[in-house]
Amino acid sequence: MIEKAELYYRIGDYPEAEIICERIIDKYKSTPIADAEPLQDSAAKAYYILGAINFKRFRDKASREDLKGALALGEYKACFLLGKMAYEEGDLELALNYWRKGTEQGDEPCADAYNDHYRDSIESDIYEGETDEDGLPHGLGKMDYAHTAHSNWLGYSVAPKRYVGQWYHGVKCGEGKMFYFIEGGYEKMTYFGRWADDLPNGRGEVRVERPKGDDNSHLHEFVGGKREGWGVEIVDGVEIGCTWKADRKNGRGICSMGYQKSFRGEWVDDVLIPESVTPVTTK
Repeated sequence: MIEKAELYYRIGDYPEAEIICERIIDKYKSTPIADAEPLQDSAAKAYYILGAINFKRFRDKASREDLKGALALGEYKACFLLGKMAYEEGDLELALNYWRKGTEQGDEPCADAYNDHYRDSIESDIYEGETDEDGLPHGLGKMDYAHTAHSNWLGYSVAPKRYVGQWYHGVKCGEGKMFYFIEGGYEKMTYFGRWADDLPNGRGEVRVERPKGDDNSHLHEFVGGKREGWGVEIVDGVEIGCTWKADRKNGRGICSMGYQKSFRGEWVDDVLIPESVTPVTTK
């Protein structure tokens, strides 16, 4: 029966999944302890599914109770969501404890989360990798950054968190990936591409994970950290392909807001000129 619940959960039929999970848990609870062991695995998975559904519905209290029930019965992937809720509430230590526990049991999402956040509270930068004769980062290496003041980049409030890639005598240069601390309700932000003089320079892509819905993405040519030339951005479900100059949309482009809702137009200093708008017709 748990297989049906898992199927309904995967396809998004949450009411049906909930009905089946509640039946499984009721049966488990009503079975004498001596006979309940064969039902434990299904009950653990049922608790997890209920917890995950409540998490998606922003019912944190109910979600936490269900996930703790799953964890108590041995469903260690519940550690990921429990850690996520703790992290969102500002309890980094508790979040890391959950993710560490899940990692020890082989849960990959927990391992990824732990690796992403275990150095969030460091007080000074930590470098690991190749160096030059003066001890500066040079070649391949990783730098974890202490959390500093945020600044605006591409419309997001960010601060550097971790850089993994190429260095040249102490500055980021070549190909590399930067992870960012990000505010505003987003989950994670990364930039992967070319660097020069410590700034994105050349072709690169920014991805911003959102708690709900599809991720935002920005694919551009960068010059000194600013967008230049043709680029494509998808932000909150709206896709714009356009020419950028000095980090602003300047030139003709196309905007798509979903099926049969596209138009061409011209932007000047990030402002769409109404008179330039023409619908894109589809056959």
